[in-house]
Amino acid sequence: MGANIYRYVLLICFFTSACSLDASLEDFRSINRLHLNFDENNKAVSSSNYRSYSVMGSCIHVGKEVQVQLGSFSGNTTCLPDKTFVVLLDLEGITEGEYALTARQEETEAKKTSEDTETVTVDLTPPLVTVNPLDNRQNYSLSSLKADYPVGGDCSEPFNVVKVSTSLSQEYLAVCSASQKWEIKLNLSSETASSIDFYIQHFDSVGNISTAVTANIAYPRWQKISPDITATGVPSVRILTQYGDSGRILMASPLRNDDLVDLGIVNFNNTGLTRINPLSGQWGLDTSKFLAAVPKHGRALYVRSTIGRTQLRELHSVKIDGTDDKVLMGPTTANPVGGVTNYLLAPNQDIVVALGDIESTDNEFNLYAISVLSGAKVKLNGSLVSGGDVRDFLITPNGEEVIFRADKDTDEGIDLYAVKLDGTNLRKISPTMAAGKSVYAGYRISPDSKWVTFRENQTFLSGSNTALSVVSLVSGEITNISATGTQGFVEIGAFSPNSKYLAYRIDRPFVGCYSLLVLNLETKAETQASPACTSSTNDLLSYAWSQDSRKLGFGMTTTANYYDLFVANLDGTDSHQITTVAATRNGVNGGYKEDSIVFTPDNTRVLFIADLSGVAYASTNDMKFDLYSAKVDGSEPPVKLTTNSIATFAHDYPVIKVSPTSDRVVFISDLLVDARYEMFLASVDGSSIRKISPAISIATGGVMFANQNYFIDWTRNLAVFQSDTITDNVYGVYLASLSLSSPSLTSITMPQIISGDVPAPLAAANGSKIVFRQNPTLDAEMHIYVADADGSNVLRMTKNFPTGGGTIRSFSVTADGAKVIYIADQDTAGKEELYISDTSSASTPLKLNAAITASGGNITQYKVIESANKILYMGDLAADSVMDIYVVNFDGTGNTKLTPAYSHTTTINQWDVTPDGSAIVVRWDYRVATKIEVDMIPLSGGAPVALNAAIGSAFDVNGFSISKDSAWVCYWGYLTVARRNDVRLVNVATPATNYLVDVGIDTARMATDCNFSPDSSYAIIKGDWATDGKTALKTFNISTQTLYPINASLDATANTSWSEALIEGSNKRLITLSESAPEVYEIYSSNFDGTDSRKISKAPYAGGQVNANTLQAVRILDDADRTIVYSGLIDTLGKWDLYAVKWDGTLQRKLVTLPAYADIYDFFVYSGNTRVFYRADADADGMLSLYSVNADGTGLKNHMPGLSGNTGVWYSPVISTSHVFFLSDAYQNQLLELFVDSL
Repeated sequence: MGANIYRYVLLICFFTSACSLDASLEDFRSINRLHLNFDENNKAVSSSNYRSYSVMGSCIHVGKEVQVQLGSFSGNTTCLPDKTFVVLLDLEGITEGEYALTARQEETEAKKTSEDTETVTVDLTPPLVTVNPLDNRQNYSLSSLKADYPVGGDCSEPFNVVKVSTSLSQEYLAVCSASQKWEIKLNLSSETASSIDFYIQHFDSVGNISTAVTANIAYPRWQKISPDITATGVPSVRILTQYGDSGRILMASPLRNDDLVDLGIVNFNNTGLTRINPLSGQWGLDTSKFLAAVPKHGRALYVRSTIGRTQLRELHSVKIDGTDDKVLMGPTTANPVGGVTNYLLAPNQDIVVALGDIESTDNEFNLYAISVLSGAKVKLNGSLVSGGDVRDFLITPNGEEVIFRADKDTDEGIDLYAVKLDGTNLRKISPTMAAGKSVYAGYRISPDSKWVTFRENQTFLSGSNTALSVVSLVSGEITNISATGTQGFVEIGAFSPNSKYLAYRIDRPFVGCYSLLVLNLETKAETQASPACTSSTNDLLSYAWSQDSRKLGFGMTTTANYYDLFVANLDGTDSHQITTVAATRNGVNGGYKEDSIVFTPDNTRVLFIADLSGVAYASTNDMKFDLYSAKVDGSEPPVKLTTNSIATFAHDYPVIKVSPTSDRVVFISDLLVDARYEMFLASVDGSSIRKISPAISIATGGVMFANQNYFIDWTRNLAVFQSDTITDNVYGVYLASLSLSSPSLTSITMPQIISGDVPAPLAAANGSKIVFRQNPTLDAEMHIYVADADGSNVLRMTKNFPTGGGTIRSFSVTADGAKVIYIADQDTAGKEELYISDTSSASTPLKLNAAITASGGNITQYKVIESANKILYMGDLAADSVMDIYVVNFDGTGNTKLTPAYSHTTTINQWDVTPDGSAIVVRWDYRVATKIEVDMIPLSGGAPVALNAAIGSAFDVNGFSISKDSAWVCYWGYLTVARRNDVRLVNVATPATNYLVDVGIDTARMATDCNFSPDSSYAIIKGDWATDGKTALKTFNISTQTLYPINASLDATANTSWSEALIEGSNKRLITLSESAPEVYEIYSSNFDGTDSRKISKAPYAGGQVNANTLQAVRILDDADRTIVYSGLIDTLGKWDLYAVKWDGTLQRKLVTLPAYADIYDFFVYSGNTRVFYRADADADGMLSLYSVNADGTGLKNHMPGLSGNTGVWYSPVISTSHVFFLSDAYQNQLLELFVDSL
């Protein structure tokens, strides 16, 4: 009967097309057609795939649900049109073992379930691999095995693969033997690479990947003089961010050696740490730029320097498995010396907006929208006026528009613009700014992306106070809020969370009487949220919106110096005074500080920082803030959350984050030890608090709180943050539970890496000795070494440090090379003292300072008077933070305190010794507390002698300099008018007479400093005399008291970035680097009185300029002609060349001819030497070697030939009488060591 029914139904299907034959066979024969499929990626669960384990197979019922089950983990999907299915399981928390994996699909018509079950192994343990010491590692060319060079080691998984990658872009595969050994052999017979890095990984049968190990071999061509580096240590994580909701951390950290910052990703549970940026490349990540997670596309964005040039930066996109790394923006053919300066990822994660100079005009910064996947670019800002730039930008919260500042139409007239992300609808949204006027940085966009508020100084300016406006991005209507303000605005306004209102502080009805006002953005009606201000002693302090936009919390003084917290409706109704302080300078923060008041998401409570101690303070600086919580309706007294606060100074709360459930708050503060930041978790009702960051064992450690140093994952109840707990500035990554009842703290295990290094060396003035510091054997312990002029006879000057010591604060060598002087914690860990060591013998330092009795006392600075064999030093020897200045002889005798007894706590802001060694000049508040003046103290003893003229009670001296002949002191500051610098001159022999050199034009334009010509006949002062922000030079003839402008014929907006006096025989010239056109710098020469001004550098091509590649000063050689050396974009597009010229414009020449790919990177000259030293990639593109050449272009020498594979020579070289010394990573990429070559 059943067979007949089957035939009948089959005939119906055939003749009526009511069903398909396949469906009929499946439905009525009920053949199981569901099968699990496996490949190399999902044959087992491993540490590489457990967060995204792929279950796949074939199915028959298209569009019907397929369910999968693996242990306690399950998932579902639908059968795809090609009759396959894929389900991704997040198996976080699974344990190792054998599991049944089942896939099933219900068959409704047949009332049957098709299913398939297979056994899957879960193995989360990565294999282990090591590398043996390499033969002749530091000079592989000397190895007898170089024709068959072995690289091998131990491995844990027999018969599985070991992969070896090299920095020469080679890859080798080995098989782990039955005896758990691996080995490859290389033919290095003809290899000349100066360094080869090996990167080794081991794979097991289920897909686990070992932690990578590295090794390196080198081929030196030069003599290395610094000790071999064996120090290892844990790397310091630079920045981090959350990778979507995947439970992973994206981080920038050294993963190979201490100076090479990599991009890594790691799971929250401390597994799977992987480097994902390419192995190749000389430079690590630029951690001044943030990281961007792009989980939508499985990618990450980062910035690094281009090959060979640290100042030219590229924006990269890379898959998080380490593949498909691509440059989205960087130097181009049109501008080989350009790069990216900033970027933001759009909310849709498809577009990144980047700012950079990649077009033909160097240093013209434009804005681009770039596809994350394809790299396609759209220019957003249109054309710019000559000298114009896009300054900064924001993306609207909805991701549809970009708001940016630019001087697009008028150079130095900075307007605000909006543009769609596709480049359409570009428009100006601010009033037009004149030259020297600007919309300020810090503009804000409303949460609904319809409004922008900004400050500008075109329509109102008084000191630092400006106009405040809000503009509609829909209609373009601008509302200037400052129209009826007295003083303007010192900070930006704040949008309400619902984007209907803007709140701001303004002084109505009279100067200094601040209130909190609210603007209805649609109706433009204004209401006052704060009580009426009736006196200039009243002030409106910090304020914040409630999450529902119905209320504002704000600090206010209704009585002078009593800072209470209020909560009120937007029109001031339903106002509640939350605090009632009873002592002067008590209450909330006595100023404007964002995020010092925070509402809970449920709008029932407000958190705020305040000092409610009841102690009457003399100054707001004495306030000691705790964190409080209070009900918004004022029905209960505030609750102090920080019950364990014991620190003595004002606490800071840089981070306050309230949970979405409104019951907990995470904050970072220096509660327990002043200036040591830690992380805390508290209940908002005050019932519990605990520290959730780790114990800190060093005096200067703490939790970091800047952007991308922490994040809060409330979904997983975790705080992820960086902190240095054991070694200063070595930041680890910690994960703390945010559960009030279940505390836990874990950390990410970072690999041990090579961490020794050599900072820049010093040379004795007579060239007899070279001094350098290095930590070759212990990462945390720095030592000082000295070598002879040829690099021989290397001796260590420092003795062994105590446990925990090893910090060298500063060091120097005397001009004759006989003594090394340094500040270090040489005898007591953490206590920095002053030492002197004879360079003729090793490790025999003599402590020079007087006994330090203050518990936290240290020596902070010193200055040497070699002619008298004396050293001056400053420190808080007797009382913490109270600085005095002492003098001592080289042999440790004659310790004498020069500064007098203080009548109040005195701060030394600046001090220096006169060139003749007879006295010190000090800028401090010795006479009147907080009033900064200038005094001179003779080394022979005596009371301080006032140098400055009488100045107003509210004014200060901001800086000083001393003439070369020790006869004159030039000082400057706000002396007579607020925010206007006077520049004055005083003869130290007759200090009662002061000479006024010049006065700032207005409060926006002022002098900035003062120096002297080599013969002390002129004072040279710079300031933005004519145009705000544009520095010009003036000179002052001291004998005639005459003021002269320099390069007066240049445009008033021209900027002079550098100057140096040059004396050649009877010729006294001032050489300057000034703008001949906007952003185009050239070299000018004039007499000290400004006459005979002439441009002497070679004219650059359009868009080119002189000396802007490193923004360094022009160099003047110590030869007979006093040759001026400079680099520039002059002859060839994008190519930096090296030039020389005499002060009168004659003898103009190019010093070297470089290959087409090469550039001058930077250059150096030295007193008493007639050669120019420069770094360039003339032998290999991007590989910087050190060269020198005579002033006439002859005698070219490469001091480090044969570079390949590394960055080459770093920083500034130093020279002795016979040799040049330089830092290079010739042996290991970005691991610096000291080398020497003959001159």
